[in-house]
This record gives sequence, structure tokens and C-alpha cells, in this order.
Amino acid sequence: MKFKWALVVIILGLATKIYAQEYLIIVGSYTTEAKPKGIFVYDFNSQTGEMTYKNKAVVSYPTFVTFAPDQKHIYSVNENRAPFIRAFNYNPNTGELPLIN
Repeated sequence: MKFKWALVVIILGLATKIYAQEYLIIVGSYTTEAKPKGIFVYDFNSQTGEMTYKNKAVVSYPTFVTFAPDQKHIYSVNENRAPFIRAFNYNPNTGELPLIN
């Protein structure tokens, strides 16, 4: 009986490993002009719940952030005095977000 339970635990552990995934999380922070924070890029491990910082782009008031359909660009709506949209390239290896415009 103990062998069966040990086998079940091992199988569940392997299933968890198989289904654990890494996710990319982008976070826009509401900032002030004195302390601009911008857009943060994190990796998220669904198995451990760990979030790992990758990089950031300093930009004021990125209140809406989304990926382009090609997953190679990120768009940000910035609510400064007059709202505007910024576009960034996205480097999946480093998390860098070089500003396009």
C-alpha cells in the first residue's frame, strides 16, 4: 500500500513539473514626474509562484500596456498631461524594451 501512495506522489510531482509554465508579465506603474518608474518586465513560474525581475523601461504614467499580436512589440498608453501612445521593441532574452517612438 505504501508503494502505491509513493507512486501516486511521484506521478503527481512529474505531472506538476510537466504542466508548470513560465509566463511573461508586464506591469505599468502609475508614476510621478519626480519619480518615473515605467514598465516592468518579469518572468513568472506557475509552479513555484516566483516572479523574477528582468528589466524595465522608464516612461511616465503607463496606465495601459499590451503586446502586439506579433509578440515582438509592446504598446503603452501614457496618461501625462495629454495622453499618448508609445511603442517598444521587446527582447525576450533580456526583457529590454527599446523605445521605437
